[in-house]
Amino acid sequence: MELHEKQKWSWTLSALSCSAALAAGEWDPICAALLTLALGALLILAEGANRSAPCRPAALACTLWSALSAGYAAALGARAFPALPESPMIPLTLLALAWAALRERTVVAARVCAILGGCLLGFYALVLGFGLESVRAEDLRFWGAEPDALALLSMVLWAMWIPKGTGKARRAGWVGAGVLLSFLSALVAARAGSLYLATESVRVFSVMERFEGLLSTAMAVGAFGLCCLAASGGREVLRIWKNNRPLEALFWALAVVGIGLADRIQPGHLLAGNMLFCGFLPLLTRYLGKRKKLKK
Repeated sequence: MELHEKQKWSWTLSALSCSAALAAGEWDPICAALLTLALGALLILAEGANRSAPCRPAALACTLWSALSAGYAAALGARAFPALPESPMIPLTLLALAWAALRERTVVAARVCAILGGCLLGFYALVLGFGLESVRAEDLRFWGAEPDALALLSMVLWAMWIPKGTGKARRAGWVGAGVLLSFLSALVAARAGSLYLATESVRVFSVMERFEGLLSTAMAVGAFGLCCLAASGGREVLRIWKNNRPLEALFWALAVVGIGLADRIQPGHLLAGNMLFCGFLPLLTRYLGKRKKLKK
């Protein structure tokens, strides 16, 4: 059983849905579309970048940051339920599910999240489609993105560490779906301030419907995909060590610590760390790998 290219992109889309939904009130539609398009182009550019493993100190730092990012992604599941009192049970449950999905191989999590990605896309299409009824022309104005929104989007960069899948996928279609999801989420939530509040006024065939509970569930499912994405990136780097079981135990322990530190991690620090360990480092390893092949 091998990772398929379609599973990888569907997995990435399910993770992106969490970032897009939570950040919907913190960026404008045009900025959301442009940033998601740039993210998709970067993922295509860095396809299979992890074939050349970084040096051990860099790999260790990347693994530690991956563990904290996995905990942060799991903590996003609690943010999906703003009406409930804060409880560590939701993030711990999502982290435990991510551990179970990644216990054997990355492909197990890919198959699960690929199925979830299709379901999430259908649900968001329903909610956002009917939510467009209340959109106004002035909601398209450009005002940029808040740091928290940029930090949430950068979490999807962990897909750069996932190995290239077998088979072929129309990557432009997946990128287009992500751009459309981000654009519509930001557009519908432009005046409400968040997608959660925007769904309170969604009407289906002129009948008011309550989508808040379903939307919270969809965000939590997306957080699970994002948590699996961040954790799988670190576990791929762990493969450079032959006996990595002690490091893997430390990895999940740090992920639990990451849940507790989620509220203390500043958006700027999260963005900088993700750009370094999920963006710059994979591209650097790919460049060095090509240099070695040319020398041979």
